[in-house]
Amino acid sequence: MEQHTVLIISENKADHLILAECLARAKPARFRLAASEAMERPLEALLDPMIDAVIMGHGAQTEYLLRLANKNNVAAPLIMMLDDSEQASFGHLRELGAQDYLIRGQLQDALVHRILEYNIQLKLCLLYTSPSPRD
Repeated sequence: MEQHTVLIISENKADHLILAECLARAKPARFRLAASEAMERPLEALLDPMIDAVIMGHGAQTEYLLRLANKNNVAAPLIMMLDDSEQASFGHLRELGAQDYLIRGQLQDALVHRILEYNIQLKLCLLYTSPSPRD
């Protein structure tokens, strides 16, 4: 099975720890974490062609990062990490380019793995079925 590289961008260190453990429990092993200097150079991290998906913690920089990703045609799906009380804001985040979301405190391994796999496969299908600029 193909391995997918996942980048976690969050100021919340608990997000990194919980998601790293969750991804490490995938059987067979199909996820690996990218280096997490993303907060220092977010655009560089988002544009890295080795990144298959991004899980982004909702915070002060969320809208800026989503707009930056949208403006620069970031290919990796952007999955938000929200608190339960932030679910209502997902519609706005989707308009800015987020594809899906996870809820802190409701993370189950199978759910996280499924959401990552689904969004990665969906993005690949869209990339391969989009008409070329010459069409």
